Amino acid sequence: MRLLKIVWALCPIGHAVTDGQQRLHPHRVSSYEEDAREAYISASGQPVMRREAKQEDEDRQDDQMPIEPHRQQQVVTQLAPKALVATGEPLPVKVDGCQDAATAHVIEGSYMPAGTSGDKPSYKKDGSGTGDDEVWLYHYADLDAGSVGWWIGSNPSGRVHIYAFNPSEADLPPSNGWKAPWWGDVDASLQIETLEQDLVTQLPEVAKEDEPFTATSPPVDEPFAATTTEGPNDSDKGPGNEAPAVSNISKDMEPSEMQHLLKEEGEMITAAVAKLSSGKKLADMVFGTDTAAIPDEPPSDEMLEKLSQDPAMAKKALNRTVAWYRDDPG
Repeated sequence: MRLLKIVWALCPIGHAVTDGQQRLHPHRVSSYEEDAREAYISASGQPVMRREAKQEDEDRQDDQMPIEPHRQQQVVTQLAPKALVATGEPLPVKVDGCQDAATAHVIEGSYMPAGTSGDKPSYKKDGSGTGDDEVWLYHYADLDAGSVGWWIGSNPSGRVHIYAFNPSEADLPPSNGWKAPWWGDVDASLQIETLEQDLVTQLPEVAKEDEPFTATSPPVDEPFAATTTEGPNDSDKGPGNEAPAVSNISKDMEPSEMQHLLKEEGEMITAAVAKLSSGKKLADMVFGTDTAAIPDEPPSDEMLEKLSQDPAMAKKALNRTVAWYRDDPG
């Protein structure tokens, strides 16, 4: 029994003090080691791990579970916002609402999916340049650096320029909780949202439906169709089959010349429509519809006067009237 007590006294335990220094459990780290594990940011804006801490971490990798510092876990818990909902293939996203003018000028816009960083999608800003001018939205997953989260920078490696940061470890970019610039406070106005799926998938279909529109005239009664289809009309024009010009009126004429021609055309119209049996047939041919409200009587002087004052209507009426009278003089 005494021998067991002696052996027990000589064996160091996990919380004993040896040589003036506290011995810790192998799965625990000292405050000095914890400070060494924290990352710092270089002057170029790249998250960098202290070299000596990184080496120590690699030496312990085989026999020690990686422990996330408690203080860093608290920061992630407080700032991690609600992430976008995964819906299969990643969709384009839009960055908007940044309050810092210089940062907003660079990061705001639409981002298209472009590969992955680790197991999370990366996005490249639509319209951004190449090299240093590229703008990417990506997830930084190097646990050694202590800067795990979503970043907006000039390229996924983060070696040139960094503009915004979010400590979220979600599978998709968080919609809010971003620091812009990355070293500043959280910008509550900065939002990242998925572009509407309908807008992305339906635009090509809309383009396919954009075809020339062909207008069709309404159907007409059979008696009127039989009366007008045999003569020339506005749609029966082809090479060598153009209707002869009836009106010689031009806007370049002198007022006296125009008045004289109008009078002559009015007389021609009067002579032509006088051969018709009713004003209804004239109205049918001029207006292209069945005007049952017009009585079966010759056109009135008022109607003829109106036609003589309207060169365009007079030309149309005379064309139809002469064509109809030529083919059906009875």
